[in-house]
Amino acid sequence: VNPDSDGNYVIVIAPGTYDVTADLESYTDSTITNVEVVQGQATTGIDFTLYSETGSIAGTVALLGGYWNVQNVEVSAELVSKDTIVVKTVHPDENGNFIIDDLLPNFYNVHSYLENYIDSTVVGVEVQVDSITTIEDTIILEYEQYYHEPPNWVVIPGTQYNMVMMASVLFNAVEFTQNADSTNILAAFALDEYGNMIEDSCRGLAVWQTYDNSGFWYMTIVSNFEPSTPWDEELIGFKIYDNETNSAYDCNETIKFVANSTIGNPAYPYPLTAGELPNFGWIVGYVNLIGGYGNVEDVVVIDSVSGTWVHPDSTGYYLLAEMDPGMYSITAYLDSTYTTQSIDNVEVLPGVVTTGVDFTLYYLGGTGWIEGTVTLLGGSGNVEDVKIYAAGDSVSPDTSGYYIIEVPEGNHKVVAYLDHYYCDEQNVNVLAGQTVSNVDFFLTPMDGKIAGTVTLSGNGTGNVVDVIVSAGMNYTTHPDTSGNYELILPPGYYNVSASLNGYYSALTQNIYVKEDSTTQPIDFVLDPKPGWIQGKIILVGGTGNVTDVAVSAMIDTVVIQTVFPAPDGNYSIEIEPGLYNVKAELENYTPDTLYAIQVIQNTANTGNVIYLCHQDIGTIQGTVTLAGGTGNVEDVEVTAGAITVHPNSDGYYIIGIISGTYDVTASLYGYHDSTNVDITVIPNQDTLGVDFDLIPMTPGGISGKVTLLGGEGNVQDVQITATDGISTYYANPISDSTYSITGMTPSTYIVTATLNGYYPDIVENVVVFEDSITTGIDLTLEYIITGTIQGTVTLSGGTGNVQEVLITIEGETTYTVNPDSNGFYSIEVLPGTYDITAQLTGYWDATTSGVIVYENQITTVNFTLEYIENAGTIEGYVNLAGGAGNVQDVEVTADAQTVHPDANGHYVITIAPGTYIVNACLTNYQDSIIVSVVVYPDSATTDVNFTLYPLHGTIQGTVVLAGGSGNIQNVEITAAGQTVHPDINGDYQLSLLPGTYDVIAHLDHYQDSTIVGVVVYPNQITTDIDFLLYPNNGFVQGVVNLLNGTGNIQDVKIEVLLNSVVIDSTNPDTSG
Repeated sequence: VNPDSDGNYVIVIAPGTYDVTADLESYTDSTITNVEVVQGQATTGIDFTLYSETGSIAGTVALLGGYWNVQNVEVSAELVSKDTIVVKTVHPDENGNFIIDDLLPNFYNVHSYLENYIDSTVVGVEVQVDSITTIEDTIILEYEQYYHEPPNWVVIPGTQYNMVMMASVLFNAVEFTQNADSTNILAAFALDEYGNMIEDSCRGLAVWQTYDNSGFWYMTIVSNFEPSTPWDEELIGFKIYDNETNSAYDCNETIKFVANSTIGNPAYPYPLTAGELPNFGWIVGYVNLIGGYGNVEDVVVIDSVSGTWVHPDSTGYYLLAEMDPGMYSITAYLDSTYTTQSIDNVEVLPGVVTTGVDFTLYYLGGTGWIEGTVTLLGGSGNVEDVKIYAAGDSVSPDTSGYYIIEVPEGNHKVVAYLDHYYCDEQNVNVLAGQTVSNVDFFLTPMDGKIAGTVTLSGNGTGNVVDVIVSAGMNYTTHPDTSGNYELILPPGYYNVSASLNGYYSALTQNIYVKEDSTTQPIDFVLDPKPGWIQGKIILVGGTGNVTDVAVSAMIDTVVIQTVFPAPDGNYSIEIEPGLYNVKAELENYTPDTLYAIQVIQNTANTGNVIYLCHQDIGTIQGTVTLAGGTGNVEDVEVTAGAITVHPNSDGYYIIGIISGTYDVTASLYGYHDSTNVDITVIPNQDTLGVDFDLIPMTPGGISGKVTLLGGEGNVQDVQITATDGISTYYANPISDSTYSITGMTPSTYIVTATLNGYYPDIVENVVVFEDSITTGIDLTLEYIITGTIQGTVTLSGGTGNVQEVLITIEGETTYTVNPDSNGFYSIEVLPGTYDITAQLTGYWDATTSGVIVYENQITTVNFTLEYIENAGTIEGYVNLAGGAGNVQDVEVTADAQTVHPDANGHYVITIAPGTYIVNACLTNYQDSIIVSVVVYPDSATTDVNFTLYPLHGTIQGTVVLAGGSGNIQNVEITAAGQTVHPDINGDYQLSLLPGTYDVIAHLDHYQDSTIVGVVVYPNQITTDIDFLLYPNNGFVQGVVNLLNGTGNIQDVKIEVLLNSVVIDSTNPDTSG
């Protein structure tokens, strides 16, 4: 039989025992024997699995590169569906041939793998029954060395010193050169204090250079190391990367970094070794010629054992290469004019560079002297302890700092050194029998250290890492999380303070910092400060006295502290940090409570306004309309009794007031007042419809005549100003001296006339009436008679140009003048008292104070400016970080010298050598100080730069929502592009640069409110910028149904009543 499509079959057969066979072409037969058939029963479970007949895959594998055996390759036949299935794996023979047999007919991927080689896969190899499929192309596995990724060594940036090295490298005793792919690397690294290479401090990458049938590694090594003594050093180590082994190796040698030096040369590169050591060593050193004019390249350095000799290069460097291990005597000589030096017992070890075999050959000719003075720029050092080194000798100065040292003829490096000071050096050429004078040195002390611990006491919320520990403006730091701190600063006496917002500051005075040392621990304990709850009590209605209101801070309902407001309603409760409720109470007024007021140490929680309403209060409500004009309805003042309010932008206002009868007045500048009389207020009810129409006034004007007494002024140049504090008007007279100003809002004005060179004239209380010209406002200006200041400026010493002297005359008015070529100056000034200063770069300033100048008189003031010997300069730039200040008004001061920057902020102070504190200051900006500015003779100390930050001011107030469902914390308070949100109590603060601002309060679904012309002063708080926001109107809507009858639904009247008063009505449409 044949099975169905599911593979099921049934054979109906007589009872008995049978062999059952399943066969299909291209599949192996399958037989189940001794299957017993019983009459009337089904023999089940006689199942078959037929397998396809198999085939094979053959091919050849070859290895490209490396040293591995091809017989170790794994060759696999893989079936690829959703997952890769390895069917069979074999290994090739010694020739790389392989065969994978017993594979069922199918398509296979053939994958070849060997460690350290790149895998290879042949895709889609078909296997057929009883056949061998041969892969025609040889399978190539490439050694991974051709694809190694070398280490990413990157030289550190921002360095200022460098040296050059030319080196050779032996790796496993074989010369290490650049390979064909240029993937071998030699690199230099800084060493830590334990001699280990710092991986992220790569100092140089070498380039292979070809030289004389071989080559050398050329490298620039960089550093920021600044030695404070001649013996300070930074050590450099080396690494190589070998591409063939894909590994990095440390070299055995280290060198000392010497700025602007060269080690090794193309002919004798400095030897480096890595890996296995060779069976020979090297001797490396330097030759130094002291005095004379010999050429170091002519020196002979010779090994007395083998007779091997070399010449140093131009730097004095020499190399004795590939020397057998053993002990040597090395000699250096030039000619009969220099000494000869030998060094015995120089040991050479296998693979080791023996360094430090250095020679100093002295000139045998005449000698000379070097003399000068040493000055210590601060610190506690003794000038007699300084050492002056030259030509291998040293001397110390006397008590005045003077020294003299004898040296051979020639060029010498002279070094001045003192413990705990930065050394100084100069190169000096000395001739036989002569003295080189004025070789002076200025030694600056090293910084010292103040250290200690800060502890925060109490239950404050401060974080010790926010504490500012300060020893002057330029020396501040923060402690770590444990409270430990350090300050690095120049030697001297300091007052050290610790401060944190919300805590009492602590101060330790007169701490002496010694150069290159740490003081005894200076510890601080900071105690938290109390905080404040501040606000205002406003009584609405009644005749109560606000000073009788009891304002209590409570925890839950327990009163902790009670205060009484000042007459203006402001109150302040000083209290420990915590969370409080604030309750205000007054007889006959409804008490009110503010909840959850957070008090933080040393911080005022402000703007906590409480309104107490008299228990007999009602309201007056209405709308103000402006009938023309340019006024703003929000500036209208609506007054009833002692209460004044402003309408919103729609003209709507509301006044809460005690019951009674009132005259209600609306007034606005430039408009006629309007009054509604006998308005009755009923307790707990609203008096509506008290509306106003304000009519603008008709403008008026003024006129008069201007008279000039004396002088040659032009009356038409007189500036006439009329102001009432709100509006300002300007005019100039015409040729007949008369003037007129029209279009003025009726008001009371101050009229002023001014002209340069004349005293101004002022007329006060000038009343301008509506539609009328106020005449006869005459003004008289009297000519100002000046006096003269003159004198002569003399320069004492120096080569300054007297015409460049700046003479500054400061009084109520400031004048400047320069002398002529003879030093003479003259200037006319207003009578008064002046301070006069003469300044010239390179000379000491001279000032004469309290100079009195009289009308029509000459006052003579002469100056002699003394030349500053060996003067240096302090130079830099001043930058103003915002604000409206003028950089040319900044005062930059060092000692008694004060200058002003130019328009670009650049300044120069000429001053004697020494150490100074330099200060920059400008009104309404934070001062900036830079200490320990060192000035050297005849040199410029540059980049003493300042950035001055303007002092900010603060606007603060309270926002109240007059009904509605808005969230007070979502209100946006905006001024000059800065926006803040009030806290839960409606309090807000805005920090702004000094100036005048319009402040806007906005909340969705409420009417915006704006307060214009809010003035912010530097470092001050502008308070009571409060807002009352009214919700926008809502709507009542619905459907009216008439049940039976013949009425017209459009005749139905819908009325809305508030406290029994109809405030709006309408009729339904045809649908109800």
